[in-house]
Amino acid sequence: MKIDAVQPKKPSKSREYVTTSGLKRNKRFATAAILEDTAYKSPSHGSTESVPSVSETASPVSEEERTQSVMSFSASDCFSPRNLELLNGMYRPKSILKCLIEEEMRISERRRIMFCERPVGSLLGASKSCPYTKHDIKPLAFRSFRKSIRTHILLIYEWLRAWPDYSLLQMEDQVTLLRKCVLYHTVLDPCFITMQIGDMTKFIMQNGGYVSTIDGCDEGWQNEKEISMESKKMIYLPLLERLMPEVVEPMVAMNLSFEEVVALKALVSMQGCKLLLWQI
Repeated sequence: MKIDAVQPKKPSKSREYVTTSGLKRNKRFATAAILEDTAYKSPSHGSTESVPSVSETASPVSEEERTQSVMSFSASDCFSPRNLELLNGMYRPKSILKCLIEEEMRISERRRIMFCERPVGSLLGASKSCPYTKHDIKPLAFRSFRKSIRTHILLIYEWLRAWPDYSLLQMEDQVTLLRKCVLYHTVLDPCFITMQIGDMTKFIMQNGGYVSTIDGCDEGWQNEKEISMESKKMIYLPLLERLMPEVVEPMVAMNLSFEEVVALKALVSMQGCKLLLWQI
C-alpha cells in the first residue's frame, strides 16, 4: 500500500462538506487508485503511470479523514484473497460474476457435506455439478427442513459476502438485503437443483428432500407429527404448481448453464434490492 499515491486536495476557497455517502465513495476511489498504481508498475524501472487523485474524483473531505479512508481499505472484502486473482504476476480484483460462481461452487460442496450420508471423501471438492445424486435425495420431512433453515440462511449470507461492496453497507442495510435474498434464493435454489437432477416428477429442496409433483403420489407430503398432509398441500401446493411450469420448465427448455443460473440469481437479487443498492 502506497499512501503517497493519494494526492492531497489543492487549497480552495469553497466550503468543504462531509457526508456519509461521500466518505463511502472516497473509500472506493482510494482503493481503485491504489490498485491501479500496483497494476501498472513497471518491472524494470519501478515507475508508475499517473492515476486520478482522490481529490479529483471524490467529495471534499479533510486530509485526516481522507488518510483514514485509505488506511481502512484493507478491511474491505474487495481485498479478501478470495476476491483477488493472479494475472501476469500481479494481483487484480476478480469480476463479480467470477466471485459469485466460485461461491456457488463452495455452497454446493457445503450442502453435500451437511445433508448427504455418503463417505466424506466423496463429498469434498467444489464443482459445478449438482450437490446431490438421485440416490441422495429422499422424501421431504417438514421437521428436518425446518431445523435446517438457519443453515440455508447462513449459505445465502456467505453468498452475499462474495459481493465486494456488501461490507460497505451499514448493518441495518445488510440485514435488509439478506432478508430479501433469502426469499429469492429459497425459490431459485430448489428450482435449479431440480433442474440439475433432471427428474420432473420430484421437486427437490435445498437439503435434498423432495415432494412429488405427480397427482395422487404422496411422497414428501405424508402426515407428520407437526403438520398434516392436508395442511402441507394447502400451504405449499399452490406455490409448487406455479414454480414447475413458470421457473423449472423454462430453465430446462433453455438448458441454462451453471454460470447463467448464478448470473440470474445475481440479477434477481439486484433487481429486487435496487433501491437499497443505489445508495451504496
